[in-house]
Amino acid sequence: LNGNSTLRIVDWLLLELRTGVNANTTVARRAVLLRNDGQVVDTSGYPEVLFDPAQVPAGSYYLVIDHRNHLKTMSASAVLLTAGNSTQYDFTTDNAKAYSTFQPAQVLTGTLWALPAGDAVHDGIVNATDRVAVRNASGQTGYLSADLTMDGIVNAADRVMVRNRSFL
Repeated sequence: LNGNSTLRIVDWLLLELRTGVNANTTVARRAVLLRNDGQVVDTSGYPEVLFDPAQVPAGSYYLVIDHRNHLKTMSASAVLLTAGNSTQYDFTTDNAKAYSTFQPAQVLTGTLWALPAGDAVHDGIVNATDRVAVRNASGQTGYLSADLTMDGIVNAADRVMVRNRSFL
């Protein structure tokens, strides 16, 4: 992708566009791919995620990123989208780029902000239920929600991650 074969797809996400008071009206949702450098690309590998202009008219939308074992994160403000123009939004540069009312919207990993991992049961909160799910899956391998480190096996590293991210 983008002429660099070292940028590999590591997972998929859902990207939502929302509008309305409290950004609770979903206008569009689509699957996207996540590269190992944190970039989100279209499922075809195209570097821009395209929405059908008939479904998504020009306007301002909140961007929501949803991953299988991370907390959802929404842009702190609406982003202007117009047909024929590319718009970039980089959550990684500042925690203030993400909206949060309860749990942290993002966590600092090195020098970049990222989605908080730990939501193994995908209920929007990291707590004892997630710790139990990770403990019960310990030793299992594969593409599992309890694999918080995304290394293909549920082990002590995943238990540490969910324990460190638990907020209740």
